Parts: sequence; C-alpha cells; structure tokens
Amino acid sequence: AITTFNKEMSEDLNLSVILGLNVRDGKSESTIAMQPNLGIGGFRSLNNGLVQPVVAQGFAQRRLVGVYSQVALGYKGAYHLELQGRNDWSSTLPVDNNSFFYWSAAGNVIISELVDLGPVSFLKASLSYAQVGNDAPAYSTGNAFSVTLDPNINSQRAAAFPFGGFTGARAANTVGNSTLKPEKTSGYELGIEVGALNERINFALSYYNQLSADQIQNVTVPGTTGFTSRTLNAGSIRNKGLEMTLTGVPIETDDFTWKAIVNFTKNSKTIEELAPGLKELPLGGFSSGGASMSIIGVPGSPFGLFQYTDYIKDPNGNLVVDPNGRPQFNTDENVSDGRSIQPDYTMAFLSTLTYKNFSLSFNFQTQNGGYFFSQTYAELTTPGKSLITAYNYRSPWIVPGSVLENADGTFSPNTSVFVTDPNQYWNNQGLEEFLLSASYIKLREMTLSYNLPMSILKSTPFRSIVVSAVGSNLFLWTPKENVYADPEQSLGFGIGQGSSVPGYEYAVIPSFRSYGFSLRATL
Repeated sequence: AITTFNKEMSEDLNLSVILGLNVRDGKSESTIAMQPNLGIGGFRSLNNGLVQPVVAQGFAQRRLVGVYSQVALGYKGAYHLELQGRNDWSSTLPVDNNSFFYWSAAGNVIISELVDLGPVSFLKASLSYAQVGNDAPAYSTGNAFSVTLDPNINSQRAAAFPFGGFTGARAANTVGNSTLKPEKTSGYELGIEVGALNERINFALSYYNQLSADQIQNVTVPGTTGFTSRTLNAGSIRNKGLEMTLTGVPIETDDFTWKAIVNFTKNSKTIEELAPGLKELPLGGFSSGGASMSIIGVPGSPFGLFQYTDYIKDPNGNLVVDPNGRPQFNTDENVSDGRSIQPDYTMAFLSTLTYKNFSLSFNFQTQNGGYFFSQTYAELTTPGKSLITAYNYRSPWIVPGSVLENADGTFSPNTSVFVTDPNQYWNNQGLEEFLLSASYIKLREMTLSYNLPMSILKSTPFRSIVVSAVGSNLFLWTPKENVYADPEQSLGFGIGQGSSVPGYEYAVIPSFRSYGFSLRATL
C-alpha cells in the first residue's frame, strides 16, 4: 500500500510526500526424489529400481513487514532535499529484537541555476547519507532439525532412518544464534557533476565511504562439536572508494562525430573488526596433496587475503629439501603474503565513431591488480602440460638456493641432491604457485552498424532500419605469467546470503569469442 502527496507550496517551493506499507511473505517448498540403484541401465524412472526411491521434502517460510516514508523538497529548481525512513519487522530475527529502523538524507545544489558560469552549462554538487538494514536467512536463530530419509546414509549404518520402524529427526550442521542482530550498512557519498561547452564535455566524480556492521555469517567450528558452523554477527566491513566518468565529443561535424566515455573505479574493502574470539574470517578454501589454499578476512587488512601452506625453510629463508630433492610442506601453520582478490582499480573506455550512415563502436575494459587461484593452471601442471614443467628441459636439477638439514639441526647448501622424478615434483607443488595476477585488458565488444537512409525508407512504414555486425569478447591481454585462464572466470567461494567471494577459477570452459548480426527496425 502506498499514498502520495504533491503540493506546490509557493512559486518556488515544491513538496512531495510518500507513505507506504510493505508486507512480504515468502514460502518455498521442494520435493526431491532419487533412485540410487537403477534396475535397467539407461532407463531413468523412479520405479525402475532395485530399492525403494529416496524422497526428501523441504519447506521454508519468512515474513517481512515494513513501513516507510519519503519527503522531498525542491526550491527554485536549484536546491533539492530528500529524506527517507523505514522500519522493518522480520520473522528471521529473534522475537525480542526483530525490529530495525534505517534512514537516509540526500541533498544537492544545481549551482548553474544560480549563477552564470560561462562555458560551464551545468554544475551540481551533492551530498548524501544513508543507512540500509538487512535481516538474517530463515531459521538462523535456533537449531533446526530435519525429518528425512537421507540418501547419504546407507542401510548398513546404525544411524540410518527409518530405524526399527521409526522415523527420526536429524540436527542441521549449523548452530543457530538466538541473539542475532540485524545487519546495518551506513555511509555517505559526495559527488559533483559538470557539463561544459554545450554538453560536449561531461564529468562526474563521486566519493563514498560505507560501513557494514554486524555482518551475518556462518563461521566454521571444529567438527568435534558435532556441527560444521555457527551463525554469528561476525564483524564489520568498510567499503570506500571513488568513481569518475568523463564523457566527451572531441569531434563533431556535419558528416563525422566521435563520442568517447571513460570510466574509472577504485574501491578499497577492509574488515574493521570481528566478533569476540574470531582472529580471522574464513571465506572458503580447499586442500590438496598435503597443502591448503584459502581466502580469509583479517581485521585491518584487505578483504579476501589468500592464505596457503608454505614450505619448510631455514632461518635464512632457504628451502629445506627432502632426500628426493623436493621442498617439504610446513603444515604447522598457513601463511599470507599480502596478495588478495581485490584489484587496484578498474577502467572502461567506450568510443563511437559515426560517419554519415555508418557507425563503429567499441568497448575496452581493464582491471589492474588483484589475484586469483587457477585450477586450470594446476590441472595442466599435474600431467606436465604447463610451461613450468619444462624447467631445465626436464633433466635432473637441484632446487635453486635449497639446503639440507644436518643431524645436529644445522643446515648445509644442497649441492648433491637432485630432483630426478619431475612427475613427483610437480605433483607435489605448493598451491601458491597457481596464484595468478587478475590484471587484464579486454576488447569487450565491437559493433559496426549501417542506418538505412530515409530515401530508401520513405515508401515503407519504418522510420529507421539499422543493420549491425557485432563481436563480443574479441581480444584478451593478460600478464605474461597468465596464459591459462580469463581472470573474469574466477567464480568465487560462496559466502553470506547468496553472494560470493571471487578469486577461484575452477577449470571452467575457456572464454570464447562470439559474432552475430542484428536487424533493428522502428515503426
């Protein structure tokens, strides 16, 4: 339900008011049926089985009730102020703490409406502050149980259901939290917009600083507790950065026009604090061959640090090799060298060249900095197909700078123990080797169009017909070290409510070019 009120208070003052009520009641039901043992191969039917089908059903419900208001004032077409407020009540939060209020205020001044700025036809300055609240996933405040025939439990285990003719309830893997608080993001933004030379040059700049407090996350707990994770208000994350956009028309004649747009974005994301008892926030990871790789959050550091199993080293930092000449993993603790998923900046350049009825447009995008783990690189290394496996022409070699540990605990330079089995060596490579730079330059799209002249269309019902040839993802330039994967294909570890942390490319199908044609007609 929504009510609006608009009033011209005077010749110069306008008022707009909005009042609203929002009720969102969501329900989801699912049924999953599985036949684990087909009787006739290739015939996919639940009835075609040597055992009874396994059926599981799920149900979830959540409700959010909100009331909100907005008041907007405009004065002389130059001054604008907007105030908003909202209060929500959520069923996914504790009963005694399920209400949360958030508000925003935004104002701007169009300076060019007040004074003559000569060649500057438009100048606006703006300032805003906003809060945004968010509730928890359904059933996060208590320990949930499920009554199901679990297909992951076979009939030979004592805990299989049904047991002795009775069904049973299985506890969920996540411990709920009866003291959860709603998430709240608050921050401010400063902006300026400039238009000059009859709008042939436009410039926009904004700076923002946001703090997301009481982030709701599932945090890993030791398996000895009987659970795998617990739900917490795990900490606070700060985002700050700036965005600039420059639009220009450098050339404009009767027959030829060149329009260009440059966009620059820089964002810094850090963890401000974590819940008591948490030194770091695990965001995802895996282990392989005695080594592990994970992405973590540490207070005061960039969000999304890579942490991995390092090699054993002597006090001088030299690699300690085993009797086969291979470095050894230090499994006592994992390390981080400061590399993270965050890029330094991203840029985009869009350009359109128009000559009479022909138009050529292209879009370049670039990212500088940041890292990602490439499973493609790792998979190619295992069978000896990556570039590094051709080291020393695959002849026996001594690991450069390596040392041997003596019986008395001292170390001596390795001058005699060679790596003679490259297969074993590369199959036990440290996972940090497969961290690649996420920098790239990409020709995202190029389009060549032709607009049929009116002399052809005057006897047709169409006002315009445009024929275009389009190419997407045409070229990709990456640092020399990365000949394995498109950085944009780092899919990410799952975290939070449906979001993900990028930084992990899991041997996906390589990105590909595409070509096409289009015909657009307007009546």
